[in-house]
Amino acid sequence: MWSRRCQWGSLWFGPLFGNAWARHMGYDEDMQPEGMGKSMAIFAIGNLPIAFVLAHSIIV
Repeated sequence: MWSRRCQWGSLWFGPLFGNAWARHMGYDEDMQPEGMGKSMAIFAIGNLPIAFVLAHSIIV
């Protein structure tokens, strides 16, 4: 269920209404998010130990 919501959200704020949402929020087209890649990498690496601990606590 949650994954379906993420899929719809990525469509809603992406190709369907992404430009209208960005204009409404006051973003310019030439604005690029700074540090987004670094933040996503830290988030992904941080999730690995969480997944490991959860997997082992479910098995035991």
